[in-house]
Amino acid sequence: MGMLSFFFTLLACSETGIRAFDSEISIVPELFDFGVVPFGEEMTHRFSVNNIGRGTLQIEDIVASDSESWVTEMEHTTVSPGGAEALFITYVSAAETLNRGRVSVFS
Repeated sequence: MGMLSFFFTLLACSETGIRAFDSEISIVPELFDFGVVPFGEEMTHRFSVNNIGRGTLQIEDIVASDSESWVTEMEHTTVSPGGAEALFITYVSAAETLNRGRVSVFS
C-alpha cells in the first residue's frame, strides 16, 4: 500500500526581491493512495499538471523521494497558460510494508 503527495515551490528572484511567477501550478489529484499493490508488482496512475496562471509554466525537474519505488514520466516540459500535461507515476512494490512517497515538481 502506498501514499503519494506533492510539494511545489513557485518563487523567483528578481532585482526588487522575491516575486511569484506568472504561471501557477495545480496537480490533480494532489494526494493519491495506490491501495494494496502485491509485492513485486507495479501500478501506474495518471496525474494532471495544470497551469492555472497567465504565463508559460516551465517544468525544470521532477524528483521522487525514492526513485526506485516511485518512477515518474512526463513527456512535455512546458505547460501553456490554461493548459495541462499528463504526469505518470508508477509505484513499484519492492517491500511488504506501507510505503509513503513524495514527488516534487520544480518549475
